[in-house]
Parts: sequence; C-alpha cells; structure tokens
Amino acid sequence: MQKFSLIFLLLLGAVLLDGCQNAPPKPFRLGLLVWPPYEVFYLAQDLGYYEKSPIEIVDYRTPSEALRAYRNGLLDAVALTNHIFLSMFEKDKEQRVVLVINISAGADAVVAKKQFPSIASLKGRKVGAEASALGAYVLLRALEQEGLALSDIEFVPVDVANQQNTFEKGEIDALATYEPIRTKLLQEGAVELFNSREIPGEIADVLIVREQDVTGRAAALKTLLDGWFMAMDYLNENPLAAARRICGREKVTPEEYLGSLQGIKIVTHEENVQAFLGPESEFRDATLRVAAIMKRLNILEGVPEGEKFLDGTYFSKQVR
Repeated sequence: MQKFSLIFLLLLGAVLLDGCQNAPPKPFRLGLLVWPPYEVFYLAQDLGYYEKSPIEIVDYRTPSEALRAYRNGLLDAVALTNHIFLSMFEKDKEQRVVLVINISAGADAVVAKKQFPSIASLKGRKVGAEASALGAYVLLRALEQEGLALSDIEFVPVDVANQQNTFEKGEIDALATYEPIRTKLLQEGAVELFNSREIPGEIADVLIVREQDVTGRAAALKTLLDGWFMAMDYLNENPLAAARRICGREKVTPEEYLGSLQGIKIVTHEENVQAFLGPESEFRDATLRVAAIMKRLNILEGVPEGEKFLDGTYFSKQVR
C-alpha cells in the first residue's frame, strides 16, 4: 500500500509539474483611460499586433482609479500624464517612463459658460477640475496667465467621468478638462478660455512602469511598444478605417475621433528613439522644466536631479 501511495504521489507531482510548465504566460496588463491617442493601443490589439505576447488592456474611467490599480499591483503598466508620473516618481524612484505617447497642443483646456469671456472673469466663480496633478497643473497655469491664484476662485474637484454632466447641470461655471469632453462642451456652446497651445510642450502623456515589477517581462513590453508604433502607421495610412475600429470607446463618430487628434502631437518612433537613446533628450529637458513649474505651483516638493526616469531598455530601434 505504501509503495502504491508513493507511485501515486510521484505521478501526481509529474502531472502538476507538466501543467505548470505548459501553463499559458501571465498576460501583461495595461491600464488606460479615455483619451484619443490611447485608443491606438486598442487598435494594435484589434489588428492582431499583440499575438506574440498576451497583452490585456484594462479600461478605467478616472486617473485615480487607474493609479490605484497600478499601485496595488493589478497593472504592469499605465498610461498617464508627465505630471502624474512626476508626482509618482517623487515618492518611488523605481518608476520609469518607457514611451512618450503624445504632447498636448490644444486638447487640454479651460472651458466656461458663455457669460464668462476670460480667465479673469472667473474670479470668485466655481471652477471644476480633476483632483490630480494634471487637473491642478492646467488650472493653475491658466490662472497664472491672468495673475490669479487658486484662492481667487472656488475650486470644485470633479472626476473626469462626471465633468460633462456637472458642467451641463450648471453646478460649475468653468472646467479644466480634455478631449473628448472639451469638444463635446464646445459643441454645446461653451467657450474656450485657455488651452495647452499656450504652454507648448508642458503636457505629455507617457507609458509608466515600475522597474522592479517588469523584470523578466521584456518580451511583452517590447511587443506592446512595437504594436503601438505599427498601429500608428496604420492610423496614418488608413485614418478613417482605423477610426471606425476604435471610436466607440470614446463615444464619438470616426470623423469626430480624427478631429480630436488635431490638438495633439503624436510623438513618432524617431522622436522616441531620440528621447530614449539619443545623446541628448529634449523630452527629459522638458520634463525637468515642467517639474520646476510644478514645484513653483506647490504641486511637487522638488525637482529630479540626476535620477534616472527614462528607460530605453525595452525600446526597439527598429519596430519591424
């Protein structure tokens, strides 16, 4: 009986070991918000560019939700703005930028009811924005242009998921927001008082990972990055066909989706190579300038000095 039990246990162990060896690889989980350039990751998935490695895209309604999931280890990577990254990096030096996705050139804005013709006219009024590093940055930079401070307005924190409804109900007089909400509110009669064209290069979207957490996952991360660039090629060559594949998540028409990209500078493959692998990095310099502004606005306590926050380890010089 003892001999039979030993043989049974050995056979069971062999089966379990074989099952572990043949288990499918753990998917690389990417957290995304609703933002026009992020849809390109979905386009890459739809076109089959992630077949080499299992990539799982997880949808979030607000930056705070995505950030919470990332911090809790539920995500391997998350796409957010450089301001949120800098706030994260200040607390955890393991955070890295592995891709520069886009630079905002008008897509982030402050919009208001039509009876408020300028930023100065918002003094004493209710102004909404996300309670995040990005929301604070856009609003404070807009106020700064007119010599105003946060204390000159009545600040109302509004998550992006509730911004359109809150504005339409008249619960706020103005709103710091971004696409696609910006265009929707302008179409309904809101006026634009400030946008990211007035602060060129200061608002960027980046792909963030924690260096320690992606050790051993180079293949999946390279597949993710290469797929994004191939999908961008497809979007440039077949804009309407691409927009039809991905516009649904933004709840806009294909034409509206393409229109929303007009205020956004997509960072090309060549520009990313320069940012990560070139002898000099304009993006690094711009990020340090933004950090200095955030410190002045009391969003950050300090500016990175000599620390590494760009990681080109997973970036392919050639995507094909």
